[in-house]
Amino acid sequence: MAELTVLDSKYSWTRLLITLGVAMIANVGMWAVIVIMPAVEAEFALTRAQASMPYTLTMVGFALGNFAIGRAVDRFGVTGSLIAAAVGIAAGYGLAMYATSVMMLSAAQ
Repeated sequence: MAELTVLDSKYSWTRLLITLGVAMIANVGMWAVIVIMPAVEAEFALTRAQASMPYTLTMVGFALGNFAIGRAVDRFGVTGSLIAAAVGIAAGYGLAMYATSVMMLSAAQ
């Protein structure tokens, strides 16, 4: 049998599982907008097309954010980048709770 290398160490697998867990929790916001879309329509008296703007901007932010987080991981490491991303996501969710318009909700997402 081949020896375990640094790439197959227990630490590597633990770090992978933690990162996947954080990703699962953090990325729920990507789909939460779809769940609340009927409520957003009713709350702000919007059409379905207007109510889908937060989701559209969430997807744009998700795409652009991957570039930013990738650079941050390369520059600052995984731990600091995950902490910063978690704080940013929590702040966005907090701001979304206080949205008084669809534009504020879109910006918070």
